[in-house]
Amino acid sequence: MLHNAASLTFRGEDRAAEPWRTNVGGTAGVLELARATGLRHFHHVSTAYVCGLREGVIREDELDVGQAFGNDYERSKVEAEKLVRSAGFLDTVTVHRPSIIVGDSTTGWTSTYHGFFAGLHLGHTLLTRVAMGSTSSPALLRLLDISPTDTKNFVPVDWVAAVIAGVVQTPAARGATYHLTHPEPLRMDMVWRLIQEAVETHSKAASPDDPDLCDEEWFADNLRSQLEIYRSYLRNDPTFDRSHTAAATAQIPCPALDEPALMRMAKFAIDSDFGRRPPPLTARRSSRARGSSAQPSSGS
Repeated sequence: MLHNAASLTFRGEDRAAEPWRTNVGGTAGVLELARATGLRHFHHVSTAYVCGLREGVIREDELDVGQAFGNDYERSKVEAEKLVRSAGFLDTVTVHRPSIIVGDSTTGWTSTYHGFFAGLHLGHTLLTRVAMGSTSSPALLRLLDISPTDTKNFVPVDWVAAVIAGVVQTPAARGATYHLTHPEPLRMDMVWRLIQEAVETHSKAASPDDPDLCDEEWFADNLRSQLEIYRSYLRNDPTFDRSHTAAATAQIPCPALDEPALMRMAKFAIDSDFGRRPPPLTARRSSRARGSSAQPSSGS
């Protein structure tokens, strides 16, 4: 059983609603299905951010060490992991913990627009209301209280899919926890500089003669309020231990997330209007073909 369903809702005080309903209640339902049908090997997709607000090195075999959390999504994923790990009828429990998933490393294709794409989407939308050049990345970093040297861990979706598929197909790899994280996190000044370049290159900016044109202060206030829900993810990331992942993925190296790769992802998102228009068939076919040819990884 591979359980990959989750709600990405960050805030939810009502435990009968999201993210609790899907991430905890849904996991309990899937476990009951596995028990009733005799499934004995369970693969659970969690998140690297079960670490909450911890700093320093986060080990793959750690879960609840009394950490504080940035949002209810993180809390719900910890509870879901605990449910899976406490299911006594399972022979093996394998946990996959990706960091922030972005698009396909080659085509830029994506089907969801969270994390990196949230900032890109806001920049794309708000640029239609301000003059070109008002959205400088250094100014935005200061406005959002982000240190330029802080880092975030992004991983391409094709690599995450290939690694999970490989581990699922490799019995010797069962029973471990894998941080599906990038060995080279990205500095925030590079990420925001790229967002600025992407929207100024591929988005339609406001006309200087537009009577509804707004100033940089309006842009900053809107960006800050809209990104408030993502504030916990704008913090500096800890260091994710990748010992199990490195051993199991020697034949599936994580692609570099350089500026050309991220620009392809940004262009794809803007060209598809962040999911409002169907993505090009060529990008979808290329991504699927590469994913279907992934080889099983070596055992850890």
